[in-house]
Amino acid sequence: MGNNTPWHVPGKWYAVPGYWEPEMQAQLPGKPAEVRLLDCTMAEGPDAVGCHLSWKSCVDLAMMLDDAGVEAITKPAAHSVKEQADWIKTVKRNGIKARIVNKLTRIEPPLKGEWKGRMNRQWEIGGDIFIIYSIVDWSCMVSDYTKGITKAQVVDTIQEAIRYAKSRGIYVAYSHCDTMRHRLPTILTFYKAAAEAGADSFYVWDSRGNSNPFVSYFFVKKLKEVVGSRPIAIQFHNDIGLATANSFAAAIAGANLLDCSVLGIGDRGGSVAMEEIACSLEMYGVRTGIKLEKLSRLAKAVENAFSVNTQLWKPIVGRGAFMENGWGHRDSGDPDETSAGLTPAVVGAGPFKNMMGGRVFSERDSSFWGDMLDMWGYQYTKKDLDEIKERTMHAIIARRGAIDMDEFRAICEGVLSNAGK
Repeated sequence: MGNNTPWHVPGKWYAVPGYWEPEMQAQLPGKPAEVRLLDCTMAEGPDAVGCHLSWKSCVDLAMMLDDAGVEAITKPAAHSVKEQADWIKTVKRNGIKARIVNKLTRIEPPLKGEWKGRMNRQWEIGGDIFIIYSIVDWSCMVSDYTKGITKAQVVDTIQEAIRYAKSRGIYVAYSHCDTMRHRLPTILTFYKAAAEAGADSFYVWDSRGNSNPFVSYFFVKKLKEVVGSRPIAIQFHNDIGLATANSFAAAIAGANLLDCSVLGIGDRGGSVAMEEIACSLEMYGVRTGIKLEKLSRLAKAVENAFSVNTQLWKPIVGRGAFMENGWGHRDSGDPDETSAGLTPAVVGAGPFKNMMGGRVFSERDSSFWGDMLDMWGYQYTKKDLDEIKERTMHAIIARRGAIDMDEFRAICEGVLSNAGK
């Protein structure tokens, strides 16, 4: 198979072949060979109601994320400036390779008062990448800057702040608040001003999760025309369930760094789930630098650190992500990717499991019982099969909805070992 069928990697995944059709590929603006991931688990996670991290968890998770291959990590939302600085020193001392991102250098147009001092204090915390973001009142955005602050004032503020930062040797990633909720020509004006002032890279927020894949693609494509070859990082929230799709579209359009969190943990509907976007990109031929086999263990560590339980059907890392009732969407002997598209081994999870749940009593799975017994080589009568079904139903009820194949086989052996005696 190999290069002739890039959508199928036996034992790993089976993607959609249509993506590799020449007509489809011709519509892509030069598909990237690699897109890296920026992690925001420890920054966005505590924004989720009821979620908190201990100091030890912040250090341990940082090292696990680094080992998994993330390009950069946003510093935790610690309680004090000193605690943030101490965390950076600790992970650096522990040999972390990922770059540390400080997102909190805020500027408000027009610049006034001790604005340089406020910026300096943020930089003293430490980090490798500093996101300088301009923020304005809501009325400015919805009026397209015809009320309150003017576009010219925003441009002046951006350029003065960036030039000051560059004079101090700061690596600047420029951003504007609620980036994607602005009119596109307006936001391009601001980012062009930042590029002219010497920003090293650019950061975009879909901060309320309002975007869709079409506009995400178009937005990044137009932004690249303004900022040139300098890197673009982008974060999508998941308020309407499109964060992973938006990130994929942004990557194809040319975004270099995708901001994401393990499990998609974050405020409101969460953020882009690292495990989802990493696997999605890799399946479609885009390298991320992520060691996919570490994702399952990383997800469990984040669950434990935040004391949360993800939903049963959470893609990639949910408890039921690699389980199906009966044969599910495959026949006996078919490989795991037949049913799940992605095999559990790819993300370091256990084998795919066929389960006995309530649905196996439906007409759809009426042949499943006999198929299993035949596969195991049992001889049985209709009376035996009825007894097996009865005991299985009671076991499923006792286990609150499902039993695995080991328990089902034990039931079968219990009935059939004494058959005719």
